Amino acid sequence: MLRRTLFAACGLCLAATATAAVPTRDGCSEVQLKIRAKHDPGMGVHGGWTLVLETSGKGRVETDAGTTYALQLSGAECAKLAAEISEAQFFTLKDSYGVPAVDSPVRELEISLGAKRHSLGLFPGLEVGANRAAVSRALRVWIAVRSLFNAPDAVDSRDEDRAFLRGAKTAAQRKQ
Repeated sequence: MLRRTLFAACGLCLAATATAAVPTRDGCSEVQLKIRAKHDPGMGVHGGWTLVLETSGKGRVETDAGTTYALQLSGAECAKLAAEISEAQFFTLKDSYGVPAVDSPVRELEISLGAKRHSLGLFPGLEVGANRAAVSRALRVWIAVRSLFNAPDAVDSRDEDRAFLRGAKTAAQRKQ
């Protein structure tokens, strides 16, 4: 069983476990995975955060409240995350979904996996003029990345994102 541990600046230790096959190297170097994610909740709303994960599997999450959380992923955790990114066909997604507006919430995700690299932005109104299947793929990757850490002072849209995914699944089933 793998153990992923986050150490908060205040000394709080949070742990999560997962099971997966173990690659031969530590960190994300086996799959050459790097991630930069940022969630800006918009003007006047607190809880923004930025995550940076290097190929070593080490990373950090910095919140707009000034808290920094250390992040360390094992090789197996990186391999699992890389598989989720590949399964969602992240590198074939458009550069953005939703409707950008001044001072509105924005989520940015940049991922490098091996020789592939892609960035995308998620804005309010994801359902407007978008391909629900593609947006669902983008949200599955976002949820996987946001699930890497637990920070009470960082905005967490996973519940809303899962609700969108349930709605997309229901809509797809109705079409059949």
